[in-house]
Amino acid sequence: LIYSLRKENVPLTTLGVVLLTFKPHIGALILLSDVGWLIGSRSLFGRRALRSIIFAGVSLFAIGFLADPAWPINYPNMLLNYQGEGNVTSCSECASIPVFASRWFFDGSLARAAILSILLLLMLIGIFLTRRKALIQAPELLLTSVLLITLLASPYLYNYDFILLLVPFAILATGGSFIEKIIVLVCHLVPTVALALLGRGGNITLLIAAVLLTIFIFLRAKAQVDAEALASYNTSIQ
Repeated sequence: LIYSLRKENVPLTTLGVVLLTFKPHIGALILLSDVGWLIGSRSLFGRRALRSIIFAGVSLFAIGFLADPAWPINYPNMLLNYQGEGNVTSCSECASIPVFASRWFFDGSLARAAILSILLLLMLIGIFLTRRKALIQAPELLLTSVLLITLLASPYLYNYDFILLLVPFAILATGGSFIEKIIVLVCHLVPTVALALLGRGGNITLLIAAVLLTIFIFLRAKAQVDAEALASYNTSIQ
């Protein structure tokens, strides 16, 4: 998606949006931010991409009937039955800040984690909205920010979902100071070693890495806004 938005490539944008639907609890916010960016761009590319995405969505909905004529009923039932399994109900193997916080400070229930998730989501969105100008101008910052917000706020995450941290790793590896690159490298290596040695006991390092990368992405957006403000000021002085 980042590449396709930079290159204004409609087929790849559509493919990226379709792939986000494979894991809706992770891809939903990213999909919404992508569609919002396309609408807000008010460009020919944005209109063409939106038409293509709508066509793809309608096509996939129709194709589902070939696999199961009653899929709009059976699919939700399957999800509900899956969520009724013991380890899913208790989220005993989840690796997320809301679940960890629920265990540490409250009764450890998933219901409490869901409340914490909503509060954390609203807080993070509010923080990043203070840098909305930079996010609108740089789709890579927008999509990466929303990805990190999802990884921090979503309660239902397993440690393998944090493979998505490779996206902010890649974004932050380009540009930035030498110190920043070193810290980003450490955020990659420490969880890898911790998971190899401790198994799920190393999940906490994934959350710490996600928090640090979120701070760096926010600072990158802030620096972009400050640089534009300085350039605008210098132009007005001249």
